[in-house]
Amino acid sequence: MLIINKHLENDYELLYLIDNNNEEALAFLMEKYDNLIYKTINKYKFPKNEFDDLFQEAKLVLFKAIKTFD
Repeated sequence: MLIINKHLENDYELLYLIDNNNEEALAFLMEKYDNLIYKTINKYKFPKNEFDDLFQEAKLVLFKAIKTFD
C-alpha cells in the first residue's frame, strides 16, 4: 500500500489511486472533505441528532461519488 503524501496529492491523483484499489487514498480523500461537510451542515444550526444524521448521509453521498467517478 502506498503512503499518501498529504501535500502533493490532488484529487485526481487520489481518484486514480482509488480506482486502483488503494484504500489509504480513499480514506484520505474522505477525511479531506470532513471539514467542508461539517461547516456546510453546521451553518443551518440543526439539532445534534439531525446534524449527525446529515453528516453521515453526506459522507455516504461523497463515498458514492468517489466510487462512481470516471
